[in-house]
Amino acid sequence: MVGGREVGASDEALLALALALIPRVEGIMGEAQLILDELRLFAEPPITRPPYEQHGGWSVGEAHRRMRQVEYLVVHHEGGPDSPEGSSALAINRWQRGTLGYAGIGYHIIIERDGRIHEGRPLWAVGAHAMGFNSNSWGVCLIGNLSLTSPTPEQMVSLRWVLRWLGQQAPGARIVGHGEINNTACPGSNLDVAALRADQ
Repeated sequence: MVGGREVGASDEALLALALALIPRVEGIMGEAQLILDELRLFAEPPITRPPYEQHGGWSVGEAHRRMRQVEYLVVHHEGGPDSPEGSSALAINRWQRGTLGYAGIGYHIIIERDGRIHEGRPLWAVGAHAMGFNSNSWGVCLIGNLSLTSPTPEQMVSLRWVLRWLGQQAPGARIVGHGEINNTACPGSNLDVAALRADQ
């Protein structure tokens, strides 16, 4: 009895038909959701390149090897022991070229404490920032020691923009902290890399 009346053979047939249709309806809904997800990807406007300061003299152009397919976006901090606030992109460039003998700064993008973004190595060039992963990753460095202090709000705005834009240039590239691929405390305990991945 359903709703105060006897269930007849016709009702049972309708119920059986409805139950049989449920998997098919669920399948159609699943396919529709996939189509909607794909359309949403096309509907989202492309992310514009962040405005960054370019320094042609920071990189020894043809001395660099060309990048392979980019699989990782590696996040670093400056990590200098002298000051939690760190130094500057210019100071890193001078140290890496002058003291370490690099053919140009090792990071591809550097973000100052005030959120200003600097171009380091060109994106086509192999970096010098993550041993064993330089030929298939782009390196992004935040100024400051993020084991001793937190990134500034301005840095985080710029970092998220940079990572989303880089992810658009290299679809499928995974955001990782330097310490996830090399034995190091970089990019510091005050930067939540998992949250950055969730934002991607």
